[in-house]
Amino acid sequence: MMNFNPKTILPVLLFLSLFYSCNNKNKTPDADKEKIKKIPFLENSDIKYSEKIYRKTLGDCGNLKDCAEIRIEYPQITDTGIVFDSVNKFIRNKINTIINFSDENSSASLQTLDTIADSLFAQYIQIQKDFPDYHTGWFIKGKITLTGIYKNILTLKSEEIVFTGGAHSNSNLFYFNFDLDNGKIIELNDIVDNKISDKLNNIGRTVFCKIKNLNPTKPLNEAGYWFEENKFYLNNNFAITDSGMIFYYNKYEIAPYSMGATELFIPKKHLSNIIKFYNN
Repeated sequence: MMNFNPKTILPVLLFLSLFYSCNNKNKTPDADKEKIKKIPFLENSDIKYSEKIYRKTLGDCGNLKDCAEIRIEYPQITDTGIVFDSVNKFIRNKINTIINFSDENSSASLQTLDTIADSLFAQYIQIQKDFPDYHTGWFIKGKITLTGIYKNILTLKSEEIVFTGGAHSNSNLFYFNFDLDNGKIIELNDIVDNKISDKLNNIGRTVFCKIKNLNPTKPLNEAGYWFEENKFYLNNNFAITDSGMIFYYNKYEIAPYSMGATELFIPKKHLSNIIKFYNN
């Protein structure tokens, strides 16, 4: 795991006024992609959005050695309305969690990105001052995309990769599903009755054992997995699609880093009697 403690980033702001003025030349934001795109919604209706990029660099990023870079690609819905405002607000806060490791419900706004970026750069500058032979580049990269709409549910995917020193980078992928009637995020227990949640988990376990080539009769911990009480469960990191549901387990979530992440797809034919919007 990378040797980076998010709590250490705030004290670095004390160094910012000292280092910023002489190390700011290479920190330039990219221009937004102004082209408006559309995603099919209801009949004769689309959701319009633009693709934007926030990027700042420090140092010579051509050689990727003496360089710190932050780059976030994200959508901004251009349609107006309370629901779309709610989704846009979530996206702005999610950008902050990628860079600042804060809570998704934080009140931080997109305008704070420069401050967050500069605090990371100041930390990088300090390390290079303390260790002149340190020539390893740092980066924080994220890509947020609108993946599609199914029956009034908008799905968003956030891909993140961070390297701020250590043995390797750390990457995560998260899905979020928004109810377009009210703008709220849909959790698994919102769409699965407790009485049949075990049935859904059993289906998930069957698919899991198949893709991992595991003996379904043996305990999962014998294969190196970390499920609580050695009982398989589907998590809240899922995408709702027109062909079924995707569940995603990030590295370290259910297994050691060396075993990687796990993507599990359950076709809708197995969900027709469990998830109500797959009934027809």
